[in-house]
Amino acid sequence: MGRKRKKGSSRYYFTQETEDSIIKYNALDPEKDIDQRSMIFEKEIYKAFNKMAENLIHTFKFYYFDIPSVEVQKDVVAFMCEKIGKFTQEKGKAFSYFSIVGKNYLIYHNNRNYKRRKKHQSTSGYSAAKQNYIDGEIAIKLNKNYDLDVLNDYNTLIERLADFIEKNVDKMFNKDRDRNICQAVVQILCRHKDINIVHKKALYVLIREYSGEKTIYITKVLKRIGVEYEEIKKQYYTEKSDMVAGPYQ
Repeated sequence: MGRKRKKGSSRYYFTQETEDSIIKYNALDPEKDIDQRSMIFEKEIYKAFNKMAENLIHTFKFYYFDIPSVEVQKDVVAFMCEKIGKFTQEKGKAFSYFSIVGKNYLIYHNNRNYKRRKKHQSTSGYSAAKQNYIDGEIAIKLNKNYDLDVLNDYNTLIERLADFIEKNVDKMFNKDRDRNICQAVVQILCRHKDINIVHKKALYVLIREYSGEKTIYITKVLKRIGVEYEEIKKQYYTEKSDMVAGPYQ
C-alpha cells in the first residue's frame, strides 16, 4: 500500500528524489553526457516541472494570455529548463527555487498582456462616458461616497507605482527573496481593480500567497515601496497642480 499524500500538500509531486535528480542532472557534462541528461530529465524531472507549472497557473489565476493555458504551461516548463543549471543547494530547496522561477515568468508575461489588453480596450472598446461609468461602478463598490477625480488619481498612482517597481526592482533590492515579493506586489497592483482588498491583513495574505515569503520580509519590502509611493504621489500632484495653473501662475 502506497504512502498517502498529506491533505492540502502541494509538494507530493516534487519530492526530495526530484531535487536529487536535478542535482545529478546538473553535475553531468552538457556536451559529453547529453543522452544521460535527457533520460534523467524525461524520467525524473519533467513530470514535476509540468505539474508545478500547471499549479502555478491555476492557483494564482494567471489567465491574461492569448494562448490556451496548456500552451502557457509548456512555456513555463521551458523557462524552468533554461534556469535549471543555475540551481544549487546553497539556494535552498529546489521546490521553492523553481516555484519562484515559474511564478516570476508568469507574473512578468501576465502583467504585460494585462496592460496590452487594457490599452487596447481604452483605445477601441469604450467611449469616455462609458469608461467613466465603469470607473464609477468600481468606486461605488469601494466607497459609496466616492469622488471620481479622486478615484482616477488613485488608479493613475497605482499604475505609476507598479511601473516604477518593475523598472527599478533590481536597484531597490539585492536579494532574490525581496525581488520575488516585489513581483507579487506588482501582480496585485496590476489587478487592483479586480481585487477588492479592504483590510491590510488581507493584503499581506495575498502577497504571501503570491510570493510564498514570510510576513516579516513582506513588511520590510512594503515599507520601502511605501517610501517610493509617497515620492510618486508628491510628483504626481505637483505635475497636476502645474497643469491646472497653466502658464499664467
